[in-house]
Amino acid sequence: MSILSKLVKFISADERTADSSKFYESLQSVLENDENALIYAEILLLLEVAFADDHLSSSELSAIKAMLTDDYQVSIEERDKLIERSKLLYRQLTSSFEITRYINKQATYEQKLALFQKIWRVAYADNKLDPLEEARSRQLADLLYIRHVDYIRLRNQERTA
Repeated sequence: MSILSKLVKFISADERTADSSKFYESLQSVLENDENALIYAEILLLLEVAFADDHLSSSELSAIKAMLTDDYQVSIEERDKLIERSKLLYRQLTSSFEITRYINKQATYEQKLALFQKIWRVAYADNKLDPLEEARSRQLADLLYIRHVDYIRLRNQERTA
């Protein structure tokens, strides 16, 4: 099973339940027991930023697609399923705490900076930063303990790219 097919399966299974406690139990199980959990967590945060304004522009979609295929070696079919299913996941995800807590435990500061660079790439993919995307990015930076100077540096790098 490829890297994200498990996540697609997880999202597909949990979209059928309205029980958020079961959803979070399943999410925690994936984060604790899957060797690719750090990748899953990163992708969920990328998608969360993209959907922050409840609008996914074609350029944001292209940026996410490129990252999924290039950085995570996801097939085109899996990539498209993941994006469609993630719209439903975004509506169920009421907090990023479990995801960011896991990333803080598992990732180095440099890995978190690389993730945040991707977050900014998605946020600026349409050449404008929506206030909701910026607010969500700021919240994620705080939850991931990204120093403010790095937050600004990465934002400025992507804004001028």
